[in-house]
Amino acid sequence: MVRQVHDRRAVEPDPLRGRFAGGGGGARRVVEEEIRRPSRRLFDQFARGEMILLLSDVTLNELERAPELVRAVLHSIPEEHTEFLDLSSEVEELADHYIADGAIASTMLPDALHLALAASARADALVAGAFATWSI
Repeated sequence: MVRQVHDRRAVEPDPLRGRFAGGGGGARRVVEEEIRRPSRRLFDQFARGEMILLLSDVTLNELERAPELVRAVLHSIPEEHTEFLDLSSEVEELADHYIADGAIASTMLPDALHLALAASARADALVAGAFATWSI
């Protein structure tokens, strides 16, 4: 389902399609009533290949605990419209800096990792639900 990308430079960027890093919260919001439509539109764009969804083990681990309906949202996106980001020591170090600098609470390590993954992959945006709690 997910195309493995080890070296960002090896992937030729497509100027017509944005690359969006996603946390598990984005998929959850598709099934939450008050924000279902905007989130569904976003995931429909991933499914059609209008945008590329960047995923990681952090996202997949979060979704393991999610209801099947939420996991189905992710599975609806074709593999060719996704990239898989590796969790490297550099990404972990950047996440630690976000926490040490107080940009993200120490209790929110997965969110710090999502942000660090998105930054290291030069994602166009980060799809996340906890951004209101960040100080960046």
